[in-house]
Parts: sequence; structure tokens; C-alpha cells
Amino acid sequence: MSDYIGIFEVMKILNIKTRTTIYRWMSSGKFIAPYIDKHGYFLWNKKNVEAWKQEQLQKGIVL
Repeated sequence: MSDYIGIFEVMKILNIKTRTTIYRWMSSGKFIAPYIDKHGYFLWNKKNVEAWKQEQLQKGIVL
């Protein structure tokens, strides 16, 4: 599972200061859904997060 990252790494990649932003994006369908492991931790595939970020930048959305 080394390709998966937690919320703090996602925050670094997207340059986001709070987890609330990610949760809000997820609930509104704007951000990719996480994988939830057996302990209840939210994990994302790092390549998918980076690809999502590039898509947003190409759309002109500043993160």
C-alpha cells in the first residue's frame, strides 16, 4: 500500500491548510473518494491525487 497516502500528505500536495476543505470537497463530490482501510483511515492513491490536481489546474481552478 505504499502508493497510498493519508490526509496530511494530500494536504501537502494540494497546499491545503485544513482537513475540513478536503472533507467538504468529498461531500460535494468535487474530490476523489478515498479508500478506507480496516482501521477507518482515509487513504488516497498518490497518483490519483496528483492527476486530480493537474486536472484542476488545467481547468483554471487555483488550489
